Amino acid sequence: MSTEPSPRWDSWGLFTRVVGLYLLLHIVLRMSLSSTMLIDDAEQALFIQSLAWGYGIGQPPLYTWLAWIFSMFFGPGLLALTMLKYTLLFATFGYLFAASRRLFNDDRLALLAPLSLLLISPFAWRAHEGFTHTMLLALACAASYHALLRLRDEDSARHYILFGMWLAVGALSKYSFPLFALPLIGAALLVAEYRQRLLDRRIFASIAIMVVLTLPHFSWLYENLDQLQRYYASTVQAQSELGWFEGIGSGLYNLGKASLYYLVPFVLIVPLLFPRALWPQGSSTNPEQRLLGWFLLIAYGFLLLHILGGATYFKARWMHPVLLLFPLWFFMRVEVAGVDRRALRAYGVIMVVLTLFVVAVRIAQMHLFPDYQRYERIQIPMVALSKQVLKSGFEKGTVVASNNFIAAHLLVQFTKARMISLNTPTSSQPTAGGATACWCGRIAAGAACRRRCATSSAVSWVSR
Repeated sequence: MSTEPSPRWDSWGLFTRVVGLYLLLHIVLRMSLSSTMLIDDAEQALFIQSLAWGYGIGQPPLYTWLAWIFSMFFGPGLLALTMLKYTLLFATFGYLFAASRRLFNDDRLALLAPLSLLLISPFAWRAHEGFTHTMLLALACAASYHALLRLRDEDSARHYILFGMWLAVGALSKYSFPLFALPLIGAALLVAEYRQRLLDRRIFASIAIMVVLTLPHFSWLYENLDQLQRYYASTVQAQSELGWFEGIGSGLYNLGKASLYYLVPFVLIVPLLFPRALWPQGSSTNPEQRLLGWFLLIAYGFLLLHILGGATYFKARWMHPVLLLFPLWFFMRVEVAGVDRRALRAYGVIMVVLTLFVVAVRIAQMHLFPDYQRYERIQIPMVALSKQVLKSGFEKGTVVASNNFIAAHLLVQFTKARMISLNTPTSSQPTAGGATACWCGRIAAGAACRRRCATSSAVSWVSR
């Protein structure tokens, strides 16, 4: 009697079903719970009114360009931005899975290592709440790493081109991408199997592709360099009132805290299930394990230099370039230490339970939290409120709003209107008619909004 072999854990079919079902669940959940866009999505809804080489100083433009493309298919608003986010998340899982299939001999680890993102707080929770450019950054990091692995295994000029392309995508996704790319390249130069590929003359093809794709935006950025410096100083600020030693202590503490917050609950679970992976293993002969080990050391070396330069403040979400690949590195240590079947089974159960817990909390956030006077921005019925503009008699012209959150939801109602948010200087195609609709709050931005609208001869006041 013949028996069919059991399906491998590292099959693309199993991966696609698991990740596809997970992401589909969250897409349905997001669209059914609320039609209100959150702050990051609202900003993108405004930016996609036009194409430009740059949209403000805070972030590169590639995510906005992709959002513009998705809005062509799904229409402007929440659906297009939600589909973009989860498409990027699916691709991130996919590239990490493709990399894992090259890293592990054990097919179970090849699946569980990339799925460990479900146990890392920015992906388990924050990705569903507000990330935009960070999702593109995660994809660029995963795809660049996978491209480097292919570059080592497959001697082809095509892979040099792909490597350069993904480096360009990373540079256009978020300005923190060099914190991933430079340590990765530095680590590759320290591992002989990768060094010979990077020192090949075909690497100039990678460099050329990267330069050609990024030059227009960075030329635009150079023209606005003073604004970038002010933005960086206000975002990654040094606490000048601290002494040098106190500043270093504060920086190290905040770096450690940000690293821990990024990795929970993963970093709390795996030591209990795989304690032998924590033991010293000596010098590894596995080039992939040495590559990631050097990568982590160099990346944290850059962060330490940043602290010595005066930085004392770190956020968990800033750790994406450094710690995205940490689960892969840890599970390579698990494979060396020996795989415990019961531990893997327990790990899978914990992953499923915590994933369902996140789903339950997201549902409770909408339906139960208000009963306990806990309100979130997502609970504001912005679509219904924005329809008040229709009742004011406004049809076309210019809409002035005191912030991006309001402006984006008005834009969904008036796709041909010229939308102005006092938070963000945006522009769109001019429309016929001189009417102006204003939605102004009662705080400082609202006062500025009212002054702006007072200069118009034809004003429809929606909120004063």
